[in-house]
Amino acid sequence: MVGFIHDTVCEEKGNEYRNFKGDFGLDEHIYEKISLLELAEMAGYSPFYFSKLFSEIMGMPITGYIRIRKLQYALGSLLEGRKVLDVSLMYAFDS
Repeated sequence: MVGFIHDTVCEEKGNEYRNFKGDFGLDEHIYEKISLLELAEMAGYSPFYFSKLFSEIMGMPITGYIRIRKLQYALGSLLEGRKVLDVSLMYAFDS
């Protein structure tokens, strides 16, 4: 369940997704509050181009993707028995 959306996107986008995902390690920074600028720098693009490229390849804005990935990880943590407050702090959720 945790990787459902991630796996679905991966299947739909094929090699483009894998190549693009390899350009930056979002999952490695899932516990942090990370900005578009930081992600763009990790991928080696300007924030504008990175955002545009990500949306074209993934079919959703980077902010939506980050939110989905954090929620997937959070769901896994909750299913493991962690408390809601602990999980929200762990994944840097604002509210």
